[in-house]
Amino acid sequence: MRQLTPKLIAPILKRTGYRFDKSWRHGDTLAKRFVYDYMLDTVKANTLAGLGFNEYLELYFPSK
Repeated sequence: MRQLTPKLIAPILKRTGYRFDKSWRHGDTLAKRFVYDYMLDTVKANTLAGLGFNEYLELYFPSK
């Protein structure tokens, strides 16, 4: 689940411009720690959101 959710969240992050800050990785609150540890790879989500549309497609649907 932790590896799937960044793929689902990335388009929303791209559209809204929101990015997860380091407090999510550091687990500043119990909720942030839970989300980072069990639900979402925030680093991957931020990286995917920063990619352009063509790079995003190429990453998951490589052309041969």
